[in-house]
Amino acid sequence: LGLSRALARAGVGVEVVTTTANGRTELNPSPQSGESENGFVTYRLPLMFPRRFFGATGMGRFLELIVHRFDVLHIHGLWNIPAWLAAQHARRAGIPYVLSPRGMLEPAALRFRASRKRFAYRAIEKRNLRGASLLHATSQQEAATLTRLFPDRRVVVVRNGVDLPEPAPAGTVRVRLAIESTAPLVVFLGRLHPIKRLDLLLNAFAEVRLRHPSAVLALAGPDELGYARTLAPLAAKAGGVRFLGTLDDDWKHS
Repeated sequence: LGLSRALARAGVGVEVVTTTANGRTELNPSPQSGESENGFVTYRLPLMFPRRFFGATGMGRFLELIVHRFDVLHIHGLWNIPAWLAAQHARRAGIPYVLSPRGMLEPAALRFRASRKRFAYRAIEKRNLRGASLLHATSQQEAATLTRLFPDRRVVVVRNGVDLPEPAPAGTVRVRLAIESTAPLVVFLGRLHPIKRLDLLLNAFAEVRLRHPSAVLALAGPDELGYARTLAPLAAKAGGVRFLGTLDDDWKHS
């Protein structure tokens, strides 16, 4: 959303093609003509089976009809049907595309569901990556990985943009969580997912608690794959751990 807004403010014509995927609660499909808001148009196509790969009803035909009116496609992520279709139709139409792997080729990411990814990489992703006019990395580490895998492709590092909010009054989050002003507070903000290795964080926090018994660790973010249940024993052993779930912007900015 932030990227699309910023591009629109810069005078770029932006159209977003996506699905109704939204965690456990799907969004409503957009009208056929799309929805215009924030200076750009969004098309949300209804999810179809198999949902874990984010397939969307009619997306291939839809992309075939509209791809010719674009100067460039920006494809986000790997291992999903919309990205595969976008790359396929861009190549067919002779439209250049930028591919942002979003860290999905890093060794830690590849170890998760490794056999599926090896198959998808050989069958689909390697060709899509080689066909990109530009590979976009968000860090020097990711750029090194992409350059090693695709030395003949252009790799550019462009870090994610951030709109900084007005800071909340000091201590707001402590008041909300009823934490003493003198207690050390550690916050994790992100997905609760095995790739984040929160088990390492909890083990380290257990060591912190030995020296600072009042310390609090707040884990804020959506629970994916039921990972919170896996973390619960480690959290109980460490003590002082709060699972906050998904936070709205007001909470995040506090």
